[in-house]
Formats: sequence, structure tokens, C-alpha cells
Amino acid sequence: MPDYVYALSSALLWAISAPVINRGLAHLPTRKQPYYISLGLLVAMLSGTALLFVLVARQSSQATLNVYVILAGLFTFLIATGLYYFASYAFGKKTELAAQFAKFKPVFSIGLAIAILNEGVTFWTWVIIVLLLLGLAVFSLGVFQGAFSWSSMVLGLSTALAWAIGEVFVKLGFSGETSLIHSFMALASSTFIIALLLAPFAPKLSRADIRLAWLLPFAIHGIISFGLAYAAFFKSITLIGLANTAIINAFWPFLAILLSNLENKIKGIEQKTPLYIWIAAIFFIFGSVLMVITI
Repeated sequence: MPDYVYALSSALLWAISAPVINRGLAHLPTRKQPYYISLGLLVAMLSGTALLFVLVARQSSQATLNVYVILAGLFTFLIATGLYYFASYAFGKKTELAAQFAKFKPVFSIGLAIAILNEGVTFWTWVIIVLLLLGLAVFSLGVFQGAFSWSSMVLGLSTALAWAIGEVFVKLGFSGETSLIHSFMALASSTFIIALLLAPFAPKLSRADIRLAWLLPFAIHGIISFGLAYAAFFKSITLIGLANTAIINAFWPFLAILLSNLENKIKGIEQKTPLYIWIAAIFFIFGSVLMVITI
């Protein structure tokens, strides 16, 4: 089996997860959506934690929990994924649109590197920033056409920022040989935190609203994304390196649009992604790939 299969698998799994989230959001209870989206996040994190535990349980490792691992989980899994869900809902329950902001993350990553690590700005850094800003500008045409709101854009950008901050803590707290175990620790700790935050609201839950129709997709997303995709992603890094893995994964948001359109076609839904979204996605891909190659 070729070494790059794991990178392709992680990209495909993350792309597949977008339509799954759409299904969960489409069946949300009609009242208190913010709370039920948060509950869906808890369910996703619980299922992902359970699967990662199974994957790492037999590994003998000296990996220990540290503050950077906890912060990585807090920003990557709890905050970023929570914002990702809310952005998807704000984009009309179209997760494939919110997913595009995963590739805007380099703008914030570069900014954090300059601010925290005092890294210099090169010619290629400016090229990457320009490409990503062009993608954002084209994407924002949807606001002027009434397809979505500025608030959805803000949520998408906030998601990218949270992912970028989480990435900094991943670099500070994770080690190559124990990345998967650290991922489990980060996810488990952030799952514990959100469970504590939501516990006071548990008595107010309506039993009529607790249905598999919307909870199951979130649980499946946790398994696909937090469990299988991250396992494949970290395995790929050990086989073909971080740069090659990152380049292959740069295409997953674009692939998410393709899969969502394919699903709509199969269902007979006349709903096509506008041309400007495709163009913006291409700008995001070029900017992300160029960052990996040059930086």
C-alpha cells in the first residue's frame, strides 16, 4: 500500500464529514439552537475520545499531559470545532462553505509566527497573504448577493483563528512519536471541560428533542474527524512527512464542496455552488500549498 494513502484518507474523511454535519444541523430542534449545537459538539467529542482511546490504549508511551496539550485541545477541538458548527449553521447549514475557512488559517498562522516567534516577512509570505485575501474577497461576494451574512463570515474567520492558535499549542506540546496519544489527551481534556460547562443546563433538556436524527450525525462526525482522520493524518506524517501530508490535505475543503454537490444531485436537489465559491476555494488552495512549499 502506498505511503500517501494515509494522507489521502485523512483528506477524504474530513471532506466526507461536511455532509454528515449538514445532516445533523438540518435536524436540529427548532428551539435553543445554540445550546443544541453545543450539545452536538459534546456528543462528537465523546465519540471521538472513545475511538482515540481504543486506538492508543495498547501503545506504551511516555506521553504526559501538559498545559500546551490542554490548550491545544481547548482551541483545536472545543473552540474551533464549536465555531465551525456555528459557522456552518450561519451559512445556511452548509458546512462545505464554513470548511473553506480552514484554508484561510495560514493568514493567522503567519501573523502569530511574526508576533510570537519574531519571524521575518519574505516575498513569498506576502504572496501567500495576497492569495488568501483574494480568496476571502471573492468569497465575500456572497454577502453582497444576499447568499449569507457578515456574521457567518466573522464566525468562519474566528474558526480559522482558533485553528491557528490551536496549531501553535500543538507545535509546543505535541511530539512526533506520541502525536496520536497527545491528540487523545487534548480531546479528552477538552471534552471534560465542555461537559462541565453544559452540565448545569442538563435539567432543562427536553426529552422530546433528544433524537438520533440529529445526534447521530454529530457522533459520526466525531468518529470520522477526531478519531479516524486524525489517526490517518498523524500516521501520514510519520511516513511521508508533514509538508507532503499538509499539501494533500489542502484540498479537503474543495473536495467537501464536490461531495456536497454530488449528494444534492443524487437527492435531486437543484442547488449548485456559485462560481465565486469555487474561485475562492482555488485561491485558498494555492495559498495553503504555497505556504507549505515556501515556509
